[in-house]
Amino acid sequence: MEIRYQLLTSTKGVLKEAKKANASKVVLLILTFKKENCYSERKIKSNLQDLNNFIDSLGTPLKNGQYNLPGYPNIDFM
Repeated sequence: MEIRYQLLTSTKGVLKEAKKANASKVVLLILTFKKENCYSERKIKSNLQDLNNFIDSLGTPLKNGQYNLPGYPNIDFM
């Protein structure tokens, strides 16, 4: 399974910042802006599949929907 590097680098970045700030929770917020005549349904579907692949790669979420990722056991990732 391929995972986009943008998702990996942004995840690593928010986890490093959370660790530096001694935060126990972190949220990765992904926004998609849609500009008239500058998008395609095919690309939207492809991006959604990439996001779903990334989420699947995280493993099984905790009961509250958060993840504990390797190397960051004390940070809940959403």
